[in-house]
Amino acid sequence: MNTNSLLLTGGVALASAALATVLRLPAGPLLGAMLGVGILRIYELPAADIPDWGRFVIYTAVGWLLGLSFSAQTPALLREALVPILVTVGAFLVFGVLLAVALRSLAGLDTWTAVLAAAPGGIA
Repeated sequence: MNTNSLLLTGGVALASAALATVLRLPAGPLLGAMLGVGILRIYELPAADIPDWGRFVIYTAVGWLLGLSFSAQTPALLREALVPILVTVGAFLVFGVLLAVALRSLAGLDTWTAVLAAAPGGIA
């Protein structure tokens, strides 16, 4: 990783995060930085990767931020929402299996490709 690509990537991430925030996009900093750096990658400009220790720090900060959104009412709200959550997860699973079967039958995809193509976030 060279300094120029690190500065370019960081600058684009910060500028696009700021722009998305000014435009009041939902999750502006996250969406803006993702799109800005994504554009760098699409145009094959030098984009610095984040090393493993940096990812650890960032994921820890995100967990910290999300943890701060919990309150004393969170467990009760989760209990109330448990049935709708389970129904939604079940529906996603059933829909994913049906879609994978259809992709396998109609498009001739192998089983694992069809399952990954039908799964939300399956490629990630």
